[in-house]
Amino acid sequence: MQPWSQPLLWKTVSGAVACDPYFGNVVLLMGYEGTNGSTGAPGMTDESPAAHGTALVSGAQISTAQEKFGTSSLFPGVTGYIDFPTSNDWYLSSANSSQFTIEMWIYVTNLTGGGYLINRGQSGQENYLITYSAGGEFTFGLSTDGITANYQYINTSGAALTANTWAHVAVDKDATGKIRIYKNGTMYGNSTPANSTFYSGSAQSLYIGIRPGSNSITGYIDDLRITKGIARYASDGGVATTWNPSDKGTSVTLSGGNLTATASATGDMAVRATTSHATGKYYFEVTVGATYTGGDTGPGIMTLAAARDTFGQNATGGVITYPSGAIYYNGSPAPGSPNIGAPGTGQIIGIAVDLVNMKVWMRLQAGTWKGSSAGPDDPATNTGGLSISTVFGSAAAYPVQAFGPSASGSTSTVNFSGSFVNGPPSGFSSWDVPAFTVPTAAFPRTVCAATTNAAYAFLSWSSSGNQITANFGATAFNQAVPSGFASWGASSVTWNPSDKSASVTLSNGNLTAVPTAGAVYVRDTSFQNPGAGKFYFEYHLDLANSGSTNSYGIGTSAAAPGSTNLTCVCNPLTGGIFYNGTVPSGSPSLGALANGTYLCCAVDLVNKRMWFRANGGNWNGNATYNPATNVGGVDISSVFT
Repeated sequence: MQPWSQPLLWKTVSGAVACDPYFGNVVLLMGYEGTNGSTGAPGMTDESPAAHGTALVSGAQISTAQEKFGTSSLFPGVTGYIDFPTSNDWYLSSANSSQFTIEMWIYVTNLTGGGYLINRGQSGQENYLITYSAGGEFTFGLSTDGITANYQYINTSGAALTANTWAHVAVDKDATGKIRIYKNGTMYGNSTPANSTFYSGSAQSLYIGIRPGSNSITGYIDDLRITKGIARYASDGGVATTWNPSDKGTSVTLSGGNLTATASATGDMAVRATTSHATGKYYFEVTVGATYTGGDTGPGIMTLAAARDTFGQNATGGVITYPSGAIYYNGSPAPGSPNIGAPGTGQIIGIAVDLVNMKVWMRLQAGTWKGSSAGPDDPATNTGGLSISTVFGSAAAYPVQAFGPSASGSTSTVNFSGSFVNGPPSGFSSWDVPAFTVPTAAFPRTVCAATTNAAYAFLSWSSSGNQITANFGATAFNQAVPSGFASWGASSVTWNPSDKSASVTLSNGNLTAVPTAGAVYVRDTSFQNPGAGKFYFEYHLDLANSGSTNSYGIGTSAAAPGSTNLTCVCNPLTGGIFYNGTVPSGSPSLGALANGTYLCCAVDLVNKRMWFRANGGNWNGNATYNPATNVGGVDISSVFT
């Protein structure tokens, strides 16, 4: 996991989302909050710092029929969509090292035919897309040459998108070029293409909810966010649990990403899950199919040592609930004979497993929890419950679905991963262990406040006539970004017209700075707090940069022109590097920087180090130094801490 992946959202004591430390990198943020049926502002308006305005709308509308957060969401309709005109902000990958994250919540009402979630490109000008299939899997496609036939596709396996349930879908790309697809915090697909640079010639709009001429999403989209320059999750963690094709009776047939189990013959049979837990509190749900019969049929948990195919006879080595609603434990009816009620077609059995207090609870739909006969039971408060310590005190628990001799044709579908219909209870996690915790509130609309020692991009001049153009990540960098480093910001990050000397002139979208006098400075509009992550940006030395105390690098909000205190900077006249008013140990130097040089800056605010290099030269003038491996670098911990 990348060091900046958690916390994704900083929270207040109450748990409410307070801010986003990477809000400056957000290039599109759509909350879709508006009145039912509306097609304009505010629901269709971008809320990111990039401020792309109100989307063009074709057949789509704001709907209050469903929402993940707030009171409404986007309903594209049968063939509707929204789109934003072409922008460099939509060009997310200009090099293999470019990073980005695309994420949203979706509620699909019908999987038939699949659909498009987001698309940029048309034939000859392809860029990227995200789709879901009729089977509930996701695809991310990318084009390096704009040609439709040459699209590279990354597919998920086992994602098993469920209809009529909200799911968090994310795609990110890290600095190594690895692209990952997640559903509800678990990675279900990944690839590291040899070339992941998107086609640069595309002048296409960004379409949400459709690819023109193809299927739109059948359902709803809420809280969509695109972050350029940051791979927010970048984790291979997370275990996607399914029924185990290698641990089942021969007459158990699996489908739906190995989440649907069907008894295809008579006789006792069962299937165990691919994962187990020995400690912790977990929850999963089982949806009953149209046929669900047989005295030995039912879901539950069991040990690995328990006899699998005869488990349904009396739950020896585990716990089961039968079609009658009765709960059995380790060979006998559970004490007090608890009963959740007989499930009907499409109804959901919830199972809460507490392997800390060694108890289990079951319920039908959103009904009463059962585990003991006394009641009322409640797993959230450890009230009641069936004690399972004699079986699971020294053995891990595996979810199981058993079928009895007369259960041929019976079927059920399990949900291990989240977006549950009736759970989980407070304090319980999904049976799957996700790579990251999905947001529990709408994405924040504000950046986290700068701390006293936050790092700003900083220029200071001792003479006029110089000119610097910064690239904080809005366009492709001239040099390769070190592995593990993100761009400093997105298109919204520029030099700050409100945080500069009066004698500094800004142009080129406030990315080019020219001093008209000496002893002047400029800071950027963004900042990075200590501990926030690892970041990269470049300065292009456009014109004469000969001032004896010119300083280019980073500084705090209190850094002042004419001094290197509270900064880490490079002097272009000599190439010397300075930190907080002194020359660092080893006297690092790049040598004099000629006009036209790209001064590359790598800032590691996790390990508190900084590196400079001229063009593709040595970092801090030393061939062995490397920010990607945290070797060398100026120690900046005493200021940026």
